[in-house]
Amino acid sequence: MIQKIIVRYGLILGLGILSLSDMQAQQTYRSSGTKSQSTAARDNSKKGFDASRLIYGGGLFGGGGSNVISIGVSPIAGYRITDFWSAGISLGYKYFFYRDYFSVYNYDWQRYEEYNLNNHIFVPGVWTRLRVFRNIFTHFEFENVISTYKAYDIDYNNNFKHYSFRKTESVPCLLVGGGLRQPINEHSSFVMYALYDVLQNIPGNVRTAPNGTRLSRSPYARTIDIRVGLNIGF
Repeated sequence: MIQKIIVRYGLILGLGILSLSDMQAQQTYRSSGTKSQSTAARDNSKKGFDASRLIYGGGLFGGGGSNVISIGVSPIAGYRITDFWSAGISLGYKYFFYRDYFSVYNYDWQRYEEYNLNNHIFVPGVWTRLRVFRNIFTHFEFENVISTYKAYDIDYNNNFKHYSFRKTESVPCLLVGGGLRQPINEHSSFVMYALYDVLQNIPGNVRTAPNGTRLSRSPYARTIDIRVGLNIGF
């Protein structure tokens, strides 16, 4: 039920972004957060789509925790709906490592054996961002994380031998957090923000290992995701 609600609102946000060309442009602002009189005057005469309000860019990100490492790249595109509120789409790639993620029972040695997870992840998503005070902003992003990795199991029809196979699955993630922007000039800035997946422990995102351990399928499990990048138009 939770996943259906998140996906539904993610689609609504995506459709809203596509309809931005019908919205009246608001006043532009300087990268310091203050309005420019000359640009404000020009904006007052503009209606409809305003190319100067486009946002694009992206950057590198990574995180770590207990037995977990993640790194990746996240290009984005969006639009400043108002001086303080923007929204857009993203498409990223992430490599995710989790030590001893798989636990498979070895019947010959009468014990569990652990295998690492090496996960290649493709991440389409939608995001919205609110500038709350000068260069401080909050960030919310829904992602459908598509993962492909080598999994391990037991072949009960072949003397309980271990075997590996490729597996592809998708996991919904809702990232919530905030960060800082450091203006470079009137049209661009460096951004750094931290995000936490609030869906990582919902029932649909958790699996139970053979030894009874509950593990999240989210690539952001047990970690804070740190992202650093360059944004044009924000």
